[in-house]
Amino acid sequence: MKQSIQAGFDFGNGFGKKLTVDFAGPTVTSDGGLLLLKQTETKLNLLCRLAFCFRDVRDPTRVQHSVAERLSQRVFGLALGDEDLNDHDRLRHDPSLGAIAGRTDQGASLAS
Repeated sequence: MKQSIQAGFDFGNGFGKKLTVDFAGPTVTSDGGLLLLKQTETKLNLLCRLAFCFRDVRDPTRVQHSVAERLSQRVFGLALGDEDLNDHDRLRHDPSLGAIAGRTDQGASLAS
């Protein structure tokens, strides 16, 4: 019996660049599992729905990071194994986490 093996996955765009998983190429990041988690989260829309459970009393003119973005950053940070909030000081500059958490500007950092 012939086995069919998928060569890769296309995850759309992030920061205007195509995001793909290719099993034939060299290893570029060890955080590639985030793409699979993001695809699952997108289909379930879980984090967006969960963000509506929080009341944001901050001044909207001074807010840089939405509740949904901060929640996504925290949940995906936990999935990466970074349990401590101090880890977000380092993770805030991670481009793959930024793309997954919803940042549209590659130069902008996440919350810390």
